[in-house]
Amino acid sequence: MKIKGEVEVFKIMQDGASESVLKESNMVVDGASEVIVDMLTTPYSLKNLAGSESLNPSNFTIQAVSLGKAEKLYGGHPDTSAADTDVIGMHGVWNTSGLKLAYANKGETALGDTWIGARNHIEGASSYTPSRELPKEPFPRDVSLEKSSKTQVELYYDLKYDHYDPLTASNALPFGVSSGWNDASNIITPNGHNLNSLYSVAESKSMETLFQGCYAPSDGMDVYLWKKHLTREVVELSPSPLSNMVGGFYASAGDVSGRYNTVGSMDKEGYLVAYPIQNHPASGDTTQGVGVSAATTSSLASVSYTGGGLVDGSAAFIGSPAVCYNFTISSTDLLCLAAYKGVTNIGLWALDAKETFKSEAAPVAWTTPTNNRKYKLFAKKVFSEDLTTIQDVGTGGNDGGIINYVDLTIQWRINFDFGRTF
Repeated sequence: MKIKGEVEVFKIMQDGASESVLKESNMVVDGASEVIVDMLTTPYSLKNLAGSESLNPSNFTIQAVSLGKAEKLYGGHPDTSAADTDVIGMHGVWNTSGLKLAYANKGETALGDTWIGARNHIEGASSYTPSRELPKEPFPRDVSLEKSSKTQVELYYDLKYDHYDPLTASNALPFGVSSGWNDASNIITPNGHNLNSLYSVAESKSMETLFQGCYAPSDGMDVYLWKKHLTREVVELSPSPLSNMVGGFYASAGDVSGRYNTVGSMDKEGYLVAYPIQNHPASGDTTQGVGVSAATTSSLASVSYTGGGLVDGSAAFIGSPAVCYNFTISSTDLLCLAAYKGVTNIGLWALDAKETFKSEAAPVAWTTPTNNRKYKLFAKKVFSEDLTTIQDVGTGGNDGGIINYVDLTIQWRINFDFGRTF
């Protein structure tokens, strides 16, 4: 049997119509073989003992999806650092000590809201300039989308003079404070894909969360496209850096709330939860989690189920069996991903049962924003073009570009070929 995969990306128009914009094959990695071996070698003797839920077949299915980009765009590559904001995206004055008063660890900023954005590199454009950096080529032994991403410890030393503590009016906030996101006992793993650190502005906010938080918080943030001249050096030398920022943006999208964080479908480590279609909280709204269903290789439509959860019309499924993983990136989350230099790879993740069950008894509940599940990469797809790329539709700063994103739906089908061996 061969396991193959195909990814198709659809743009969802405002009137509900969909348009296919990409259709390509993917790579199933060695982690898929490991999951199958784990399934076949889990001792059946556990059946009547405590922990017998570890035998549940759902433990060996796809549990999550992640989105990522080239390693260099995280600021963790040897050729970049957190100061290289023209490379990693976000605003061009990221590492500017003059702006530390504009941020606090929690709550509001001097602009009235948390804000992110990037410089306008093309004069007159009202959309972000896509990065030309490509992710690493897929390889069967890959265990992550990228080799690494920036760690919190590395960020602390890159951004150390932006650690402003509003309680003590000091910028000498040490790494690992127990009350903040920098808690050394709660370090986010550098998984090699986009993180979701800025889960909620009111909950926790720091320079590190803004650096790693590629998805909009549930309570909203402002997204800007600053004018081309507004470099980090210009703002740093300005007598009023914040005023310079306020008066220097070309286009903006105000109070952008992330759909994933509003509904709690993605944890802080950037994993979007997957559900069997029968258990999905809202199968018609796949921003609430990946919908996993039986499918066929010859049709985009999922196979229907009977009331008992069995495949309805099994002849078509047996003839060309497939499993479909269907999820949607909302327009607001897509906008914020664009501000962080986009999406050029995606991954399917199965539960790493061995590691998960070391500390958690099955079944392991999905929780947000933190999550105790451990995952193993099953398949990945690398794109040559950033999925967040958008073209301007108007001539004015607020007529097109960043305020005109639409939802993006991705269907990922894994096919099973029982024909000739190879």
